[in-house]
Amino acid sequence: MPQQRNPRGFKILERKEKPQKTIKLFARNGSRYVILINYYFWGLCFRSRYFEFNELEQAYAVYHRLEAEENPELPTARLLQKQSSDF
Repeated sequence: MPQQRNPRGFKILERKEKPQKTIKLFARNGSRYVILINYYFWGLCFRSRYFEFNELEQAYAVYHRLEAEENPELPTARLLQKQSSDF
């Protein structure tokens, strides 16, 4: 009897790259969703931020909000409250 296989590893769902930063949305093992923000200076990554979610809708909402902000390294207090309430 064949068993249902769950995807393992990372799968990139969304990606936005700029010269000084990248924002990526990953699916991790098919059930967790991760947003990774990397900041670059002269081509070297000097800072990373990591957000993890249980639901895809929450991850997409935060991803699009970070994508729309002009300076995503300084997220709004409301965004941080919504993100931290998931933990």
